[in-house]
Amino acid sequence: MTDPDSFFASPDRTPAEEIAHKAQTLGEARFCLDILDCAPTPMMVLDENRQMLAANQALRAMFGDLGLAPAPGMRPGEALGCVYSADMPAGCGTSEYCRECGACQAILEAEKGQRCRRECRLTFRTGEVLRAAEMEVTASPLDVQGNRYTILSLLDVSHQKRRQALERIFFHDLMNSAWIVSGYASLLGSLDKDRADLGIQRILQAAQRLVEEIQIQRDLLSAEQGDLRPVTEPVHPEEVLREVAADYHSSPLAQGLTLDVQPAAELPALATDRLLLRRVLSNMIKNALEASTEGGSVAMGVRPVDSGVEFWVHNSGSIPRSQQLQVFQRSFSTKGRNRGLGTYSMKLLAENYLSGRVAFESTPEEGTTFRLRIPLQAPPSGAERPAAS
Repeated sequence: MTDPDSFFASPDRTPAEEIAHKAQTLGEARFCLDILDCAPTPMMVLDENRQMLAANQALRAMFGDLGLAPAPGMRPGEALGCVYSADMPAGCGTSEYCRECGACQAILEAEKGQRCRRECRLTFRTGEVLRAAEMEVTASPLDVQGNRYTILSLLDVSHQKRRQALERIFFHDLMNSAWIVSGYASLLGSLDKDRADLGIQRILQAAQRLVEEIQIQRDLLSAEQGDLRPVTEPVHPEEVLREVAADYHSSPLAQGLTLDVQPAAELPALATDRLLLRRVLSNMIKNALEASTEGGSVAMGVRPVDSGVEFWVHNSGSIPRSQQLQVFQRSFSTKGRNRGLGTYSMKLLAENYLSGRVAFESTPEEGTTFRLRIPLQAPPSGAERPAAS
């Protein structure tokens, strides 16, 4: 950090009166704005301090659809409601998270005179609702009447990214379970009783994973569309944690590893959605197992905090800082392309549907701990989850 006011881009801002003057000067070059309005891709024009001077018709329509009302002089993240845009006093582009922002990276390249294209994973809020989008952003330098501007285009590729993730899930993860079912089923007739019983057990486990993965993707899609309807019921914290941990004892992910559920103090029952809570805890444990090496252990527990409880899951591995800044963004994963729904879904379900918060800390010395805090009593919701199969 070379500037006390910024971790990345310049914190300098153009005064409001100068923004108005620049916007007027740009408006006099009417042909430029008319061309932008003809483009179907949302675009904005920025000044040398990354502040918005104009938005084309497509972008204004997008703002309206999202319920946003940006003002001239805002930076892109501020206009779009990015959750990190207010982390620093100087706003968008200056937080530590902005180092990994594709939009900010592209803008800085364009300011040097180079057209630049990047992917940008945007996490934003509309009201109190957490949302996410993947954008393909292109920043291009524009010289008008001796002034240098930047045109930033925002192509939403969220549906394409989700399709790619679902293709990986259905063609890889689900296919593996389907092969287990098919293989053991074809062998049952030729096996002795003991081995046949083992085969039936493997078929049941694989079939259960098939059903659960389909339900998870169905619920995640409903959650993103705002259609997921939580069902509140009494849930004992330690009991549900032990149930989820038990699901992984026979999982291939846990081979060579130890799962340790720490005993908890006497805790009152939660009033929450059992299935969604299991979803979040399952992802926390799964991530810890995937990050552990053979012979290692994954510890977990639950404890009282304020007017709720905190679940925690720990493993000895650590996450590089550049990856920590992107952990909860949709489609970001340290495990390869077309993944990254696990940690994102943890945050989406916890904050939008369980009234909770998910956080983590990770250092080489202490390892990595993910934490989920939820209240004892979830606020009333006007929604109900669709019935599970």
